[in-house]
Amino acid sequence: MTFRRRVRDFLATRCFLPGDDPLGPSDPGDPHPPDPWPGHNDGMDHDGGSTTWIVRLAPAGPGARLAVKDCIDVAGLPTTVGCPVIAERARPAGRDAPVVAAARRAGAQIVGKTNLAELCWSAVGTNAWSGTPVNPADPRRVPGGSSSGSAVAVAAGEADVALGTDTGGSVRIPAACCGVVGLKTTWGRVPVQGVYPLAPSLDTVGPLGADVAAIELGMRLIEPGFAAGSCELRVARVRPETDPEVDAAVETAIDAALAAAGIATTAVAAWTSPRPAPQPACSSTSRPTR
Repeated sequence: MTFRRRVRDFLATRCFLPGDDPLGPSDPGDPHPPDPWPGHNDGMDHDGGSTTWIVRLAPAGPGARLAVKDCIDVAGLPTTVGCPVIAERARPAGRDAPVVAAARRAGAQIVGKTNLAELCWSAVGTNAWSGTPVNPADPRRVPGGSSSGSAVAVAAGEADVALGTDTGGSVRIPAACCGVVGLKTTWGRVPVQGVYPLAPSLDTVGPLGADVAAIELGMRLIEPGFAAGSCELRVARVRPETDPEVDAAVETAIDAALAAAGIATTAVAAWTSPRPAPQPACSSTSRPTR
Protein backbone atom coordinates (compact mmCIF):
# COMPACT_ATOMS: atom_id res chain seq x y z
CA MET A 1 0.00 0.00 0.00
CA THR A 2 1.45 3.37 -1.00
CA PHE A 3 1.74 6.31 1.39
CA ARG A 4 -0.70 8.34 -0.72
CA ARG A 5 -3.18 5.45 -0.71
CA ARG A 6 -2.91 5.33 3.06
CA VAL A 7 -3.69 9.05 3.36
CA ARG A 8 -6.63 8.71 0.98
CA ASP A 9 -8.07 5.82 2.93
CA PHE A 10 -7.81 7.61 6.27
CA LEU A 11 -9.54 10.72 4.97
CA ALA A 12 -12.12 8.83 2.95
CA THR A 13 -13.47 7.12 6.05
CA ARG A 14 -13.82 10.42 7.85
CA CYS A 15 -15.39 12.98 5.53
CA PHE A 16 -16.28 11.51 2.13
CA LEU A 17 -19.13 9.59 0.57
CA PRO A 18 -18.51 6.43 -1.48
CA GLY A 19 -16.95 7.31 -4.82
CA ASP A 20 -15.38 10.56 -3.60
CA ASP A 21 -11.61 10.65 -3.22
CA PRO A 22 -9.60 13.69 -2.13
CA LEU A 23 -6.33 12.22 -3.34
CA GLY A 24 -7.25 10.81 -6.72
CA PRO A 25 -8.46 7.39 -7.88
CA SER A 26 -7.56 4.11 -6.25
CA ASP A 27 -4.98 1.80 -7.69
CA PRO A 28 -6.37 0.02 -10.78
CA GLY A 29 -8.35 -3.07 -9.84
CA ASP A 30 -8.23 -2.29 -6.13
CA PRO A 31 -11.37 -0.29 -5.19
CA HIS A 32 -11.68 0.80 -1.60
CA PRO A 33 -15.04 2.52 -1.08
CA PRO A 34 -15.12 4.70 2.02
CA ASP A 35 -17.83 4.77 4.62
CA PRO A 36 -20.45 7.51 4.36
CA TRP A 37 -19.96 10.57 6.52
CA PRO A 38 -22.70 13.16 7.08
CA GLY A 39 -20.18 16.01 7.07
CA HIS A 40 -19.42 15.49 3.37
CA ASN A 41 -18.74 18.69 1.43
CA ASP A 42 -20.08 18.67 -2.13
CA GLY A 43 -17.41 21.18 -3.09
CA MET A 44 -14.60 18.68 -2.49
CA ASP A 45 -12.54 18.02 -5.57
CA HIS A 46 -9.94 15.49 -6.61
CA ASP A 47 -6.37 16.70 -6.38
CA GLY A 48 -5.05 14.26 -8.95
CA GLY A 49 -2.53 12.82 -6.52
CA SER A 50 -0.84 16.17 -5.85
CA THR A 51 1.36 16.19 -2.77
CA THR A 52 0.63 19.89 -2.22
CA TRP A 53 -2.78 19.20 -0.72
CA ILE A 54 -4.16 16.93 1.98
CA VAL A 55 -7.72 17.88 0.95
CA ARG A 56 -8.65 20.19 -1.92
CA LEU A 57 -11.94 22.09 -2.18
CA ALA A 58 -13.67 23.87 -5.01
CA PRO A 59 -14.25 27.57 -4.25
CA ALA A 60 -17.91 28.25 -3.50
CA GLY A 61 -17.92 31.76 -4.95
CA PRO A 62 -15.88 34.88 -5.61
CA GLY A 63 -13.24 35.96 -3.15
CA ALA A 64 -9.58 35.36 -2.39
CA ARG A 65 -8.60 31.71 -2.68
CA LEU A 66 -7.24 30.69 0.72
CA ALA A 67 -5.22 27.54 1.40
CA VAL A 68 -5.02 26.41 5.03
CA LYS A 69 -2.18 24.38 6.52
CA ASP A 70 -3.51 21.06 7.81
CA CYS A 71 -2.72 21.81 11.42
CA ILE A 72 -5.45 24.48 11.53
CA ASP A 73 -9.08 23.42 11.99
CA VAL A 74 -11.52 23.88 9.12
CA ALA A 75 -15.13 22.97 9.86
CA GLY A 76 -16.17 19.63 8.38
CA LEU A 77 -12.63 18.43 7.68
CA PRO A 78 -10.26 16.36 9.82
CA THR A 79 -6.97 17.89 10.94
CA THR A 80 -4.22 15.31 10.36
CA VAL A 81 -1.09 17.41 11.06
CA GLY A 82 0.52 15.21 8.40
CA CYS A 83 0.73 12.36 10.90
CA PRO A 84 -0.75 8.85 10.40
CA VAL A 85 -1.39 8.36 14.11
CA ILE A 86 -3.41 11.58 14.37
CA ALA A 87 -5.11 10.96 11.02
CA GLU A 88 -6.24 7.54 12.20
CA ARG A 89 -8.17 9.10 15.09
CA ALA A 90 -9.18 12.37 13.45
CA ARG A 91 -12.82 13.40 13.04
CA PRO A 92 -14.08 16.41 11.10
CA ALA A 93 -13.66 19.63 13.06
CA GLY A 94 -16.89 20.92 14.53
CA ARG A 95 -15.99 24.54 13.81
CA ASP A 96 -13.42 26.69 12.10
CA ALA A 97 -10.39 27.87 14.04
CA PRO A 98 -10.94 31.59 14.83
CA VAL A 99 -8.32 32.58 12.26
CA VAL A 100 -10.18 30.65 9.56
CA ALA A 101 -13.56 31.98 10.70
CA ALA A 102 -12.20 35.54 10.41
CA ALA A 103 -10.98 34.84 6.89
CA ARG A 104 -14.38 33.49 5.86
CA ARG A 105 -16.12 36.57 7.24
CA ALA A 106 -13.72 38.68 5.18
CA GLY A 107 -14.82 36.85 2.03
CA ALA A 108 -12.08 34.24 1.63
CA GLN A 109 -12.89 31.02 -0.20
CA ILE A 110 -11.20 27.99 1.38
CA VAL A 111 -9.67 25.94 -1.43
CA GLY A 112 -8.19 23.17 0.66
CA LYS A 113 -5.90 22.03 3.43
CA THR A 114 -2.24 21.91 2.54
CA ASN A 115 0.37 19.29 3.22
CA LEU A 116 3.08 19.83 5.81
CA ALA A 117 6.00 18.24 7.60
CA GLU A 118 4.72 15.67 10.09
CA LEU A 119 3.62 17.33 13.35
CA CYS A 120 5.05 20.67 12.09
CA TRP A 121 8.43 19.38 13.13
CA SER A 122 10.76 19.74 10.11
CA ALA A 123 12.34 22.74 8.41
CA VAL A 124 12.90 20.82 5.15
CA GLY A 125 9.20 20.07 4.51
CA THR A 126 9.45 16.38 3.65
CA ASN A 127 6.78 13.88 4.72
CA ALA A 128 7.14 10.14 4.12
CA TRP A 129 3.46 9.49 4.88
CA SER A 130 1.57 12.17 2.95
CA GLY A 131 4.25 12.90 0.37
CA THR A 132 6.53 15.89 -0.10
CA PRO A 133 5.21 18.93 -2.00
CA VAL A 134 7.24 19.68 -5.12
CA ASN A 135 9.09 22.99 -5.04
CA PRO A 136 7.91 24.95 -8.14
CA ALA A 137 11.10 27.03 -8.10
CA ASP A 138 13.28 23.93 -8.47
CA PRO A 139 11.81 20.39 -8.21
CA ARG A 140 15.25 19.05 -7.29
CA ARG A 141 15.20 20.98 -4.03
CA VAL A 142 13.16 20.65 -0.86
CA PRO A 143 10.17 23.00 -0.42
CA GLY A 144 11.13 23.95 3.13
CA GLY A 145 8.94 23.41 6.16
CA SER A 146 7.01 22.91 8.00
CA SER A 147 4.40 24.89 6.00
CA SER A 148 5.59 23.24 2.79
CA GLY A 149 2.24 22.80 1.05
CA SER A 150 1.17 26.35 1.83
CA ALA A 151 4.29 27.81 0.20
CA VAL A 152 3.99 25.53 -2.82
CA ALA A 153 0.27 26.33 -3.27
CA VAL A 154 0.88 30.07 -3.63
CA ALA A 155 4.10 29.60 -5.63
CA ALA A 156 2.19 27.42 -8.12
CA GLY A 157 -0.71 29.88 -8.34
CA GLU A 158 -3.18 27.42 -6.83
CA ALA A 159 -4.09 29.84 -4.03
CA ASP A 160 -3.96 33.61 -3.66
CA VAL A 161 -3.01 33.40 0.01
CA ALA A 162 -2.11 30.52 2.28
CA LEU A 163 -2.06 30.20 6.03
CA GLY A 164 0.92 28.61 7.72
CA THR A 165 2.20 28.35 11.25
CA ASP A 166 5.56 29.57 12.46
CA THR A 167 7.24 28.60 15.71
CA GLY A 168 10.88 28.68 14.67
CA GLY A 169 10.73 29.48 10.96
CA SER A 170 7.95 27.29 9.54
CA VAL A 171 6.44 30.11 7.45
CA ARG A 172 9.66 31.94 6.61
CA ILE A 173 11.78 28.95 5.59
CA PRO A 174 9.39 27.46 2.97
CA ALA A 175 8.68 30.96 1.65
CA ALA A 176 12.41 31.44 1.09
CA CYS A 177 12.82 27.99 -0.47
CA CYS A 178 9.90 28.45 -2.90
CA GLY A 179 10.58 32.07 -3.82
CA VAL A 180 7.47 33.57 -2.22
CA VAL A 181 6.80 35.85 0.75
CA GLY A 182 5.93 34.70 4.26
CA LEU A 183 5.20 36.64 7.42
CA LYS A 184 5.72 35.48 10.99
CA THR A 185 3.21 37.51 12.94
CA THR A 186 3.92 38.83 16.41
CA TRP A 187 3.18 36.21 19.05
CA GLY A 188 -0.32 36.70 20.45
CA ARG A 189 -1.48 38.97 17.62
CA VAL A 190 -3.40 36.28 15.71
CA PRO A 191 -5.44 33.74 17.74
CA VAL A 192 -4.09 30.18 17.76
CA GLN A 193 -7.12 28.40 19.17
CA GLY A 194 -8.00 25.49 16.91
CA VAL A 195 -4.36 25.22 15.82
CA TYR A 196 -2.25 22.16 16.62
CA PRO A 197 0.14 23.25 19.38
CA LEU A 198 3.85 22.73 18.85
CA ALA A 199 5.23 25.23 21.37
CA PRO A 200 2.36 27.40 22.69
CA SER A 201 4.69 30.10 23.99
CA LEU A 202 6.07 30.59 20.46
CA ASP A 203 3.38 29.40 18.00
CA THR A 204 1.99 31.93 15.51
CA VAL A 205 -0.23 31.85 12.41
CA GLY A 206 0.85 33.92 9.42
CA PRO A 207 0.13 34.37 5.71
CA LEU A 208 2.15 33.32 2.68
CA GLY A 209 1.73 34.86 -0.76
CA ALA A 210 3.41 35.43 -4.08
CA ASP A 211 4.34 38.99 -3.13
CA VAL A 212 4.03 41.57 -0.36
CA ALA A 213 0.61 42.65 -1.67
CA ALA A 214 -0.65 39.10 -1.09
CA ILE A 215 0.70 39.19 2.46
CA GLU A 216 -1.17 42.43 3.08
CA LEU A 217 -4.33 40.77 1.74
CA GLY A 218 -3.71 37.78 4.01
CA MET A 219 -3.42 40.02 7.05
CA ARG A 220 -6.68 41.76 6.15
CA LEU A 221 -8.33 38.34 5.99
CA ILE A 222 -7.17 37.13 9.38
CA GLU A 223 -7.05 40.40 11.32
CA PRO A 224 -10.19 42.54 10.98
CA GLY A 225 -9.31 46.19 10.49
CA PHE A 226 -5.72 45.52 9.50
CA ALA A 227 -4.14 48.32 7.47
CA ALA A 228 -0.55 48.46 6.32
CA GLY A 229 0.91 51.73 7.52
CA SER A 230 3.88 53.62 6.21
CA CYS A 231 6.76 53.48 8.64
CA GLU A 232 10.46 54.09 8.64
CA LEU A 233 12.57 51.01 8.16
CA ARG A 234 15.24 51.09 10.83
CA VAL A 235 17.82 48.55 11.96
CA ALA A 236 20.34 48.37 14.76
CA ARG A 237 23.91 49.12 13.62
CA VAL A 238 26.55 47.32 15.63
CA ARG A 239 30.22 48.14 15.29
CA PRO A 240 31.92 45.37 17.21
CA GLU A 241 35.31 45.71 18.77
CA THR A 242 37.35 42.96 17.21
CA ASP A 243 40.94 41.90 17.12
CA PRO A 244 42.14 42.47 14.48
CA GLU A 245 39.94 45.48 13.84
CA VAL A 246 37.36 45.46 11.03
CA ASP A 247 38.78 47.21 7.99
CA ALA A 248 37.34 50.71 7.68
CA ALA A 249 36.43 49.97 4.06
CA VAL A 250 34.10 47.16 5.20
CA GLU A 251 32.29 49.47 7.63
CA THR A 252 31.97 52.10 4.90
CA ALA A 253 30.54 49.54 2.45
CA ILE A 254 27.95 48.39 4.99
CA ASP A 255 26.86 51.96 5.70
CA ALA A 256 26.61 52.71 1.97
CA ALA A 257 24.50 49.60 1.30
CA LEU A 258 22.07 50.47 4.10
CA ALA A 259 21.78 54.06 2.90
CA ALA A 260 21.18 52.96 -0.70
CA ALA A 261 18.33 50.70 0.49
CA GLY A 262 16.75 53.58 2.39
CA ILE A 263 17.28 51.90 5.75
CA ALA A 264 17.87 54.14 8.75
CA THR A 265 20.21 52.93 11.48
CA THR A 266 20.46 53.25 15.23
CA ALA A 267 23.88 52.80 16.77
CA VAL A 268 23.92 49.99 19.31
CA ALA A 269 26.82 49.29 21.62
CA ALA A 270 28.54 46.03 20.87
CA TRP A 271 28.36 43.37 23.54
CA THR A 272 31.69 42.21 24.84
CA SER A 273 32.28 39.35 27.20
CA PRO A 274 33.51 40.46 30.61
CA ARG A 275 37.15 39.85 31.29
CA PRO A 276 37.95 37.61 34.24
CA ALA A 277 38.89 39.48 37.37
CA PRO A 278 42.61 39.32 38.17
CA GLN A 279 43.54 36.85 40.84
CA PRO A 280 45.14 38.34 43.96
CA ALA A 281 48.85 37.76 44.21
CA CYS A 282 50.21 35.74 47.12
CA SER A 283 51.35 37.84 50.08
CA SER A 284 55.07 37.83 50.74
CA THR A 285 54.30 36.95 54.35
CA SER A 286 52.20 33.91 53.52
CA ARG A 287 53.64 30.62 54.55
CA PRO A 288 54.04 27.76 52.06
CA THR A 289 51.73 24.80 52.51
CA ARG A 290 53.48 21.74 53.72
